[in-house]
Amino acid sequence: MQDKLSVYERSIGVLGRLHARALGHDSSRQGFDRQGFDRQAFDDSERQRARSFLDTLAESRAQITKGLTPEQVKRQPRLASEASRAYSALLQENSERNRKSLEQAERDLSDWLIELRETSPQYRQLRYPEPLESRQVQALLKGTGTALVEYSLGAEGSYAWLVTETDLAMVALPKQAEIERLVRDYRKEMATRPQGEAAFIRHYGRSEELYRILVEPLRSRLAKVRKLVIIPDGILHYLPFETLLYRQSQASGRHYLIEDFTMAYAPSASVLASLMKGGPRQGSGSRELLAYGDPAFRHGQFANPSSAEAVRGSYESRGLNLSPLPGTRDEVNGIAGLFPPAKVRKYLGSNATEESLKQEDLAVYRRIHFATHAIIDERIPSRSSIVLSLVDAGGEDGILQMNEIFNLPLDAEVVVLSACQTGLGRLVKGEGMVGLTRAFFYAGAARLVVSLWAVNDQATSEFMKSFYRHMKGGATPAESLRDAKLEMLHSDAAAYRHPYFWAPFVMVGSL
Repeated sequence: MQDKLSVYERSIGVLGRLHARALGHDSSRQGFDRQGFDRQAFDDSERQRARSFLDTLAESRAQITKGLTPEQVKRQPRLASEASRAYSALLQENSERNRKSLEQAERDLSDWLIELRETSPQYRQLRYPEPLESRQVQALLKGTGTALVEYSLGAEGSYAWLVTETDLAMVALPKQAEIERLVRDYRKEMATRPQGEAAFIRHYGRSEELYRILVEPLRSRLAKVRKLVIIPDGILHYLPFETLLYRQSQASGRHYLIEDFTMAYAPSASVLASLMKGGPRQGSGSRELLAYGDPAFRHGQFANPSSAEAVRGSYESRGLNLSPLPGTRDEVNGIAGLFPPAKVRKYLGSNATEESLKQEDLAVYRRIHFATHAIIDERIPSRSSIVLSLVDAGGEDGILQMNEIFNLPLDAEVVVLSACQTGLGRLVKGEGMVGLTRAFFYAGAARLVVSLWAVNDQATSEFMKSFYRHMKGGATPAESLRDAKLEMLHSDAAAYRHPYFWAPFVMVGSL
């Protein structure tokens, strides 16, 4: 697999150099490559990154369990629950016995998948979609007012493509190592709560440098665009492009990219097309909201009246010593109050259980909201989880793992993971970010709001209430997310203007 990906990377590099040479021979082309090297390179980029995720989405929509025996069908959710309980036990007590129990449960689940592929008639008949070519992507964007920017990072040189319904442009970027260094430094700064004016000054310099490298070479072609989909590669999955700054002129002030565009992210152009064309009904559910917040992590839990410093963190390899999140109760009550009570179901405290989620008719909800802690396991992504109530959990363990999310029958316009780092996972070359996002897309979500770093509890509560107010007013989820960010960016509270507070949440999926 890695050898094949290396071939694609080398091919993109060769085509990039041929593209630059073709433009150098005829300056009148103004960025258009009549030899088609730019299009060939884009097509290779899509082939490199789209295959695995496309296959996953195809399987999710093909009813691949049809034709299996009832016992076979029931066994998968049971095995997923057993793996989740074994993982929960390991988090509670990191012992050799619990590790072996988890490994056995995960092997049993893997064996079931092998059996499925060997015995399912639907699986044998499944025809996987092919990655899109550049002209198909342009047809997809027709009439949407959307531009797509796709990145490919390489050891010898990196590239970006801007695709609109009428245009395709390819530009060369610095080597992967240089971009990685800049993004790592920037992300470290961004994910740290700002202290004083010095934090803003450091942010300005690094943000402008990344804008100059990643966006400025394409900016002249974005004049008439108002919607932007970013297809990141490698470390760029960790970068919120909304926070990149530029000056319109030497005399003007700094300007954030989010002030110009409604933005979303996607694993590839081909996956974006699959989500747009073959996805769920995107909002035809009869109920407005299903929301979970302030789960009980231990008996006797009480809400700290001051949640200004509380952080919704991730707890990989640190056990389940989870702090209460009082802001999440206020958050859920605030967003639930925007909709008619008959169209809302909310679960708070010890009622916010995994068992209640699995008993709900999830397909009737347009929006599903989780305000809690998350567990992110970058080494074994299938162990990444949403933490619900660990008290009075009934027949479940309170740890909603990726393998269990795959089984949720969603038909949601948007799923919001109002927790920490829910947009992260394991970066796999050729597949992108493998984590909670992929599981929710498989389950039937059209788009997700996820976070890129540990988020402040109180600020997030206010941010989410703003986001839902804009959706209630008729804006799309992506437009509402932008409006909420601008509201905080221009807030009277000076501290909230720093991207640490408004930038961690991004939209992944269809605009």
